[in-house]
Amino acid sequence: MSKIRGRIASAIKAADWRLFLEDYGKQAEAVLLALRKSGYAVVPVEPSKEMLRAGSKALEYGEATKSDAITAIYKAMVKEGKA
Repeated sequence: MSKIRGRIASAIKAADWRLFLEDYGKQAEAVLLALRKSGYAVVPVEPSKEMLRAGSKALEYGEATKSDAITAIYKAMVKEGKA
């Protein structure tokens, strides 16, 4: 089992242990929290206008490398698009 899969399984198990009338909203929130704590974010496949705007604003002229510029844009877009 992959590390992230194990964390998701643990989060679901800990969120709601009842056998009947499970609280799926509580389970979903536990999974999202486990993902955040592991450094992951759930974002849409297609960026929203807000995400594109955030990425554009993050681009600063004179970035040291292409990698620096891409990293700044990526982080801004993910932050804006997080579930």
